[in-house]
Amino acid sequence: MTKHSLTDVDPTLARQLQQCLEQPPGLNVERGQVLYNIEHCFAEPIGQVISTFRVQVVAPLEPEMETCWAEGVLYRGVIPLGFTEKRHQFLGIYEIAGYTLKIQERSEGILIQ
Repeated sequence: MTKHSLTDVDPTLARQLQQCLEQPPGLNVERGQVLYNIEHCFAEPIGQVISTFRVQVVAPLEPEMETCWAEGVLYRGVIPLGFTEKRHQFLGIYEIAGYTLKIQERSEGILIQ
């Protein structure tokens, strides 16, 4: 069974994160540091451990030469079940093991808390 969900992010934040994925961040970041993290918890049947889909932007190992990357990580409880491939596009669809999370810019007039 495939589970789908959608997460909205602020358009300004989405542009800033995309810029990190397109240009080397320089030496002011720690190598491999998670710079941004957004989580979505999927509802599971009663008695099962919650599945959490995390999308993160990670600093490169060579920050003066490489760009950051985005990746999705699926957890069941605290155990990682899988990862997406590294990518250089923040917005879009991330899929792991039957779980799909779409990250999109929040539309004007909608407030998500």
